Amino acid sequence: MELSNARTREERIFDYQMKIAELEHIQSYAKSKENEKLISNYKQQINYENRPSAFRGCNY
Repeated sequence: MELSNARTREERIFDYQMKIAELEHIQSYAKSKENEKLISNYKQQINYENRPSAFRGCNY
């Protein structure tokens, strides 16, 4: 999984959403466990970006 180099939270979330869309399109005709794991990782990263700033770095 590549972490986004975007500067703002919104740009990073957009980057992750685009990567998820690309992987889901690939999954539609060529299923693989690796792509499923990448999609899951990108969704977790979006959830991390959406957390309140007070919780960043915490594992709650």
